Amino acid sequence: MLVKNSGHSIDNDFRNLTKIVEGGNAKLNQIAEHDTDIKRILDMEETFIRTPETWLSYLIRERAQADWDRYVEVRVSEAVAEGMEKGMEKGMEKGMEKGIEKGIEKGIEKGMYEVARKMLARNASADEIREYTGLGESDILALSQKHGRGKSENGL
Repeated sequence: MLVKNSGHSIDNDFRNLTKIVEGGNAKLNQIAEHDTDIKRILDMEETFIRTPETWLSYLIRERAQADWDRYVEVRVSEAVAEGMEKGMEKGMEKGMEKGIEKGIEKGIEKGMYEVARKMLARNASADEIREYTGLGESDILALSQKHGRGKSENGL
């Protein structure tokens, strides 16, 4: 089966690679004369073969780098998790504070309406109700109508 790869067949590439391998270092050295990456790789290989200590040192450095990379990855993950947890706690605190604040405001407002309702039941004037509760005229009028009082002598 012939597969095309950018105008060259993979079979051709494989045959060329086989020739290089069979040709040994001489063939690779010829290629290295024109390809700096191959030259660099061959030089490294030669260094490792001549001095096993260099190879061992290289392996130790690679292992140390891999260990360091893993350590950093774990620490970053832990820091992100910790940051998210603190952020959630802070958000919950703020949410609770706002909820409590809003609840207190609603309670006070409800209390003022209750006071206004009781004052209406005792025939207090709109001005008195406004003064003691802080409610606006439209709120007082709505309460008055809701509880069966229309406009009267007390200004409602």
